[in-house]
Amino acid sequence: MYLYRACRATRLDYGDNDCETIEYALPLDRPPNQPTCSSLWSGYVDRFVLNADGTLDHVGYAFLVGFHDDNNDRYTLQDGIERVTGDFYLQFRADFFGPHTYVPFRDGKVVTDRNEWQVIGPPSF
Repeated sequence: MYLYRACRATRLDYGDNDCETIEYALPLDRPPNQPTCSSLWSGYVDRFVLNADGTLDHVGYAFLVGFHDDNNDRYTLQDGIERVTGDFYLQFRADFFGPHTYVPFRDGKVVTDRNEWQVIGPPSF
């Protein structure tokens, strides 16, 4: 699984609009002529550090700045540090269309009881 995003929600469902993306104090400083692609429409990913005490720090952004044929795309980093506070979720995915796994944080600390993690699969048609 990979980390898809950190978000706040009062209810979870499978749709991409089920969580509200967290707004950070660190402003985006996008590189000029920054490329995007279908797998990274925004052109950047948030960077996080999970601390030993269960808190999460937003430590900046990684911006896509170039594509390479060998799948070693280039990124430039924008550093900063901000503790993520309150109640929120980290959303993980194994692939874009697969199930979403939500790991809750309460009062800014990870909930380690896996019974409280939620796995929500795609709707069946």
